[in-house]
Amino acid sequence: MIQPHYLHACRQLRRLDNLARAPVLNQAAEIRLGAQVIVTFNQVDTFRDRVRDVIDDHIRVWAPYVMLNPWLTLRLQLLSSVLQLLSASLLLWLNTSPSTLGLAMNFLIQITSNLNSFVQMRATLEADITSAERVWSYAANVPESQPAEEQRPAPSWPDMPVINFESYSASYAAGGVPCLRDLSFSIAAGEHVAVVGRTGAGKSSLSLALLRALEQGDSYNGRITIDGLDISKICLADLRNRITFLPQEPFVFAGTIRHNLDFAGTETDERLQEALSACQMSRFFNLEPAQNLLDYPVSDSG
Repeated sequence: MIQPHYLHACRQLRRLDNLARAPVLNQAAEIRLGAQVIVTFNQVDTFRDRVRDVIDDHIRVWAPYVMLNPWLTLRLQLLSSVLQLLSASLLLWLNTSPSTLGLAMNFLIQITSNLNSFVQMRATLEADITSAERVWSYAANVPESQPAEEQRPAPSWPDMPVINFESYSASYAAGGVPCLRDLSFSIAAGEHVAVVGRTGAGKSSLSLALLRALEQGDSYNGRITIDGLDISKICLADLRNRITFLPQEPFVFAGTIRHNLDFAGTETDERLQEALSACQMSRFFNLEPAQNLLDYPVSDSG
């Protein structure tokens, strides 16, 4: 009777706690990275109010979640006490010897204590599984097209990477406000192009459009072609494998330089060394002759 009510409340409060904690962490990271800008533009009070609001929202969920365990413990202890009282009364009514009565009560106390621990551990495990459910939902429900054999381009594609935007429009969410609207232009093979504009003008969105990271949807017309092929008809894995994209804030994964340069492990050491030399990175490492630059460890922050 007690456990179903506890599990239902614990699962829901755990989900709400995870959702309410994310804005707190995001706000803390934003303040840490932009502390100088916040002070310079005299926005301390504004961010203090934001932090107070997100913390209040989190506490409204966190406080009931913390009180669930005492709620469960109290009721389990009351149930155990009633069970022990009934058992002792039954043994006395049966004229059980004092030694047998003491032994039975000792085992009964241990059983009820272990039962309390079992119920709490099972409830905690079921509540923690919600985190795994969220990870699985992100992994299993990625709204991206699946590879199709007939959509795969030639191995040499693109031979002449001419990029054409033809009345292209797209948004970050299906049915959302377009971030790119009716774009038409062409970039020749080997041409260097710089796109300038204010914040939010759509500079980064152009790169995401080439990677098909935006939602074009049925309501938008237009297309993007690379070397004559419509990228919406190409296998997504092949498309992104043929495009080199350098983000504004590049990611560095904990491991080695080799692991960051060649995730798939398909390139030779000579090719990777050439890439490092082309970037003039070799001179930053003073290694012993026996050490390999590619095996140099790096942290996730670089």
